[in-house]
Amino acid sequence: MLTWFLHFHKAGGTTVVALARRNGEVLHNPNLNGCPLSADRKVLRLWERSPRGLNSYLDEAIASRVTFVTSEWGVPDLEVLAQRPDVRVVTVVRDPIKRIISNFKFDRQYGYSEWHSLAAWTDHPVKTHTFSNYYTRMLARDAWRDDAPAEEMVAAAWRNLALVDHTVLMDQQDWVTTLCKRLGWYPYEVHENRSNLAIGDSSRLRAKHLRHGRLDLFAKTFRQHHTEDAELHQLTTANQLDIELYEQLRSASREIRLVGEQRPASKPRRATVYRA
Repeated sequence: MLTWFLHFHKAGGTTVVALARRNGEVLHNPNLNGCPLSADRKVLRLWERSPRGLNSYLDEAIASRVTFVTSEWGVPDLEVLAQRPDVRVVTVVRDPIKRIISNFKFDRQYGYSEWHSLAAWTDHPVKTHTFSNYYTRMLARDAWRDDAPAEEMVAAAWRNLALVDHTVLMDQQDWVTTLCKRLGWYPYEVHENRSNLAIGDSSRLRAKHLRHGRLDLFAKTFRQHHTEDAELHQLTTANQLDIELYEQLRSASREIRLVGEQRPASKPRRATVYRA
């Protein structure tokens, strides 16, 4: 069985990949945090492959005894994955506003962004993880349109989310235990990327910035970002689609069901959402 992990930025992804390694899962070689790389170490853009191309990759991976694959910068064709009895799909979803704030703090403190404010950081023209309604955009895939009615985009995202076998909500305290239980893993304690840096991490990062002469980034590591009420209001207004999608997840029972739609007969399994 190959586990395909949909990695949403700052929603526990690094923890999940670390758990996969500790539990003996076989990752594509080479890989970047679980995402398959080509022989020249370029990310394989599997989310852009046709059904035939995606199936070809899966056949090769399984033949090579790969058991764990991550996609972080795009969502693959979930219809293809859903039709395969040798593949299960899992994801972890975090409160959308908490995810954005955490991602901004991480980028800012680790020097991935020069911006000092959330407003300037959000909706970067290239960096998808900064986009408003990030979950909805990612899950809607090719159906996403900026000017489409909100309910259409949320519905498109929900249809694809329903094809995920296991959706775990990160905002529950024991989400790691829940995830491991569903995947048959042991819940080891593992390192994860933290937007609030530990003392050791902070010291190493500051030394690195000084070595490279980046006094601006060095100074930023001493300044914690405190989200203002005005920023929260702006984020909430700009991410209504993601908030609606997340609330649907929270209010769902233990099953995600689409009225009037059936999963492919070749793969009789049920998608579940776990609130831990």
